[in-house]
Amino acid sequence: MCKYIILAVLLTACGKEGPQGMAGANGTNGTNGVDASSVVPIQLCPGFVPTYPNVFPEYALCIDHQLYGVYSANGGFMALLPPGVYSSNGIGATCNLTVKANCVVVM
Repeated sequence: MCKYIILAVLLTACGKEGPQGMAGANGTNGTNGVDASSVVPIQLCPGFVPTYPNVFPEYALCIDHQLYGVYSANGGFMALLPPGVYSSNGIGATCNLTVKANCVVVM
């Protein structure tokens, strides 16, 4: 019988919390972050003027010196467009184009 009383006293004592401690000192400020990357829209078929409702050229985004475009296949997704030859099928603004380094696009 004494075994159970001691066990009950130990379990009861373990469930109690002590008093709240004092707040610690403030830490030092961290270093400043780097500047954000610029994002620049690049028209994929240069020279077409967007005109409602007949001309909608496609655009890609130049992010940190790399070109990203949205593909409409497979439900649509954004992907890196590495240097190479592509075609763009904008409404009233289709063309074959070449993507070069640093987001340069030429027809």
